[in-house]
Amino acid sequence: MVEADSQRIRALASYYGPLRISLWLYLIMNALLATLILIEYITLTQYGFDPYLADGAPWLLFALASVIVGIGLFSVTVVAYIIGGFWIVRAMGNLHRIGSRFVTTSPAWAVGWYFIPIANLWKPYEAMSQIWEGSHRAANEETPDQSPLPLWWALWIISAIVGNIGTQLGGWLGQGPNFEASLIFSAASALLTVGVTLMFLKITTRTTQLQGRIAAQSATPMDPAGHQTGLSSELSDIEKSVTKDSPTNAQPKAQRQIGKPLSRKI
Repeated sequence: MVEADSQRIRALASYYGPLRISLWLYLIMNALLATLILIEYITLTQYGFDPYLADGAPWLLFALASVIVGIGLFSVTVVAYIIGGFWIVRAMGNLHRIGSRFVTTSPAWAVGWYFIPIANLWKPYEAMSQIWEGSHRAANEETPDQSPLPLWWALWIISAIVGNIGTQLGGWLGQGPNFEASLIFSAASALLTVGVTLMFLKITTRTTQLQGRIAAQSATPMDPAGHQTGLSSELSDIEKSVTKDSPTNAQPKAQRQIGKPLSRKI
């Protein structure tokens, strides 16, 4: 585990805003892509022509829309993945800073595992689970029984598999022997990606809220479990101070102060 270098953590809000926007754009672009692919499939199978080769203004607009969606999806994907990577690094780093015992993956490897073949089938999920669990524990909350993580990761794996099948069937240039079947797999992959994005939005939103709450309290020391250790002692000191200065204790003290000069006079 990375040693905690500071108990002050940095809020995720600075990354969450841009991440949320880019994820919604990514979701919309994938939905549009699935729609365009299905239109192409219908025209090929039901009407017997390729919409990209057809004449007429409607099909010209269709081709133009496909180009715009393709460029937009590529651009948004790059932005969303970069911001998402920064978000993951900071979220994991925050838990290391407070010494949470629920995290064992380093901030760098929480992102790095996505690029390692075979290991990327489970290690990124493991890292995200540590962020999810550690954030809840550090905020003194129980982890929900119905976590969005299993569905998020299942959709992620399935969408990747389905998309790869579509590519193999249709070929990289769309000239494969089973091109029409590849369109179904490609559209399904895009729709599954919409589900992945919705789940990731849910995860990042909740984690950002939790770590924002932790950041507001980060001046208070925390134990390895992510629980505040200084809070109980501070409360105890406050209680002692309140008890000491309460009216019930103040009255005998006042009487003693008054009684002393009176006893001297008597």
